[in-house]
Amino acid sequence: MTNQDPPILLDVAGLTVEYGSGDDAVRAVDDVSFQLRRGEILGVAGESGSGKSTLMTALTRLQRPPARIAGGTVTYHPGGAEAGIDLLAVPPARLRELRWDSLAVVLQSAMAALNPVMRLGAQFADVIRAHRAVGRKDAWSRAEELLELVGIPANRVRSYPHELSGGMRQRATIALALACEPEIIVMDEPTTAVDVVMQRQIVRRLMRLRRQFGFAIVFVTHDLSLLVELADRIMVMYAGRIVEIGSASAIYHDPRHPYSQGLRDSFPPLHGPLRELRGIPGSPPDLRALPSGCAFQPRCPKRQPECSASRPELPLEVEHGAACLLQRPADQTRLPASKAVQ
Repeated sequence: MTNQDPPILLDVAGLTVEYGSGDDAVRAVDDVSFQLRRGEILGVAGESGSGKSTLMTALTRLQRPPARIAGGTVTYHPGGAEAGIDLLAVPPARLRELRWDSLAVVLQSAMAALNPVMRLGAQFADVIRAHRAVGRKDAWSRAEELLELVGIPANRVRSYPHELSGGMRQRATIALALACEPEIIVMDEPTTAVDVVMQRQIVRRLMRLRRQFGFAIVFVTHDLSLLVELADRIMVMYAGRIVEIGSASAIYHDPRHPYSQGLRDSFPPLHGPLRELRGIPGSPPDLRALPSGCAFQPRCPKRQPECSASRPELPLEVEHGAACLLQRPADQTRLPASKAVQ
């Protein structure tokens, strides 16, 4: 790593999550590896069933039975320090100390995340006082400041969640995630339940907050067009595996996996000439009976005979690479030597 590169905050290696056990286990996340640097927004895109939300719950250890982590490590480096903490191995008490203080979560449904019978201020105060030695009055004052950060009037601190609009509730969950100024925020489709106007407002405010506080984000969504505008890098998942990873610009202008191309072409461009939209035919595969070879080959318009015989792997140490047999090794963009050696 060069001196100019932000330090690594999260290092995920070989993460595997299964539902069930034994011969009947279904692998929803399969050998996923990536790194997240300070201040970076990493987008995770894919259709429903691709493993995005399962990955999110595994990173934060929020998965519930029958889901279980079958392998891999999730190493958090506080402040970018060389010594790390394996979040999958720490005891529950230590994990509670890290949650919200270092690693926060914004869930898809704000009504499910917020307690419907508690005022907003009380919920904020619970989080703040669990991690900071402050009194009740100071905690409520901090809650007012956090709400104003996301564009909610401070006097709504005494409101119940049902008294807020959908967009305000979603912004309140983002404010709650910022309560203890964490280094990493994991967001699971935080804009799906709001209209496009409110989505745009949330994204703009999120970008401003990221610049102000410097936290890193793992942003999970099915909307690749949103990630192109929001993320620094994009990781495309299919059938529980990473099929392509690269900068947002590279994924948009030069997608190298046919699945990434299909996701991009499913959204209309805001500028340029009119073109016919092309969706992805078929449906995501049944994880209990994946096709042989490449999992995408039954739906792929560019499939070759060898695609059903061999499963492609994502090349290691690449800046922009795809797990596709059509991509020759020379086509993959290699990382500079200074970045390849961590």
